[in-house]
Amino acid sequence: MWTKAPILTTALIGLSAIILLFVLSMHPLYAGTHPCSNCIEGASLNEFSHGNLHDAAISSTSNYFNLPTTTPNLNNQGFANVLVTTSTQPPFHMFVFPVDTDRYISKAIMKHGTYEPATTKLITDLLPNINLPSRPKLKDAEANSTHSICSVNLVVDLGSNLGYYSLLAASRGYNVVSFEASPDTAWLQRSSAALNGFSPGSHRDAAAAAGSLLIVNKGVSDVPSTARLSRHPLSPGMTSFALNEQFGLQQEAGSAIDTDLELVRADDVLSELGVQKGKDVAAEDRASTCYKLLKVDVEGYELKALHGLGGFDSYPFETIVLEYFPTMLVAAGVSDPMDVLRYIARDGVYEFSIINGDGSLSTVEDIEMEPRLKDIKGTQHVNVLAKRRKENSH
Repeated sequence: MWTKAPILTTALIGLSAIILLFVLSMHPLYAGTHPCSNCIEGASLNEFSHGNLHDAAISSTSNYFNLPTTTPNLNNQGFANVLVTTSTQPPFHMFVFPVDTDRYISKAIMKHGTYEPATTKLITDLLPNINLPSRPKLKDAEANSTHSICSVNLVVDLGSNLGYYSLLAASRGYNVVSFEASPDTAWLQRSSAALNGFSPGSHRDAAAAAGSLLIVNKGVSDVPSTARLSRHPLSPGMTSFALNEQFGLQQEAGSAIDTDLELVRADDVLSELGVQKGKDVAAEDRASTCYKLLKVDVEGYELKALHGLGGFDSYPFETIVLEYFPTMLVAAGVSDPMDVLRYIARDGVYEFSIINGDGSLSTVEDIEMEPRLKDIKGTQHVNVLAKRRKENSH
């Protein structure tokens, strides 16, 4: 009887070790994919090649909708990826990087089915699902009026990364133009758009169904130019045209797809797309294009990107969500980071709030005196909401 005890003990230790190894192998820190039924590792991208996603109504000679000629053939390169179904409302599918490659954005989406829950909730509230049959009309709360569904419900995403927010907006029925400089990240986003059936053309087609997504594989700035991209070593979609090793952004030698990338003025692209400008439209006709949301997250190039947009009289967005990251703004050559907020505030059209981690908003009465904006240092950053005042609503 006593001779069996060591055998039993050994067996239990062995079983415990097996269970521990299994648990560790399923944890995102030790595995390439998250252990969830909504993740598929190494999904094929071949049928979603960007050549099939061009807007047929746009001239084939356009410079904006093709990968640079110096870029390797991405369709044959075979990027490692994981296909995820989000937990958003409604859910959508998206390609992300494996978690051992992307320890931040992809990992969060694989683990939770969502990204930045507070900002996700805010954007979900700002963009009611206009695909629902129960919403035949849009309520314009600022103007306190109800009008028929706009021909175009425009969302512009400057610096979209893997496209989480762009895909979220498109899934809720909005017409999204998404700018992403990184060729491989934009490729995954285009594949996600194709998989979800988000066509790229209805941002300017009044007869088109709601819910579209056009990905522009270009960086955004105040003047057309070319530059080299810096990447975070633990998150390939976290990129900038500013070099900031304090934040971990590095320029890796020999990274062919990151060199000589094109930066454009967002206004030039939107004009070529035929997006209607608010200042050129009579007040009674402005409902044809609703400028719903502008999201800006370009790791230091926010002020340059806004200058390249051409002003809020041309594109009178109801709301702006902006990442305010002073260290990156300085790295991009902005002497005073507050200038990006002053640019939005200059005409008194927008009122500001800070998006808190729990999803609540802290009203900012005076951006010049707000300590949570003035005292940010190092790698600290906050998401800021700018909302058009009622008296300035279109």
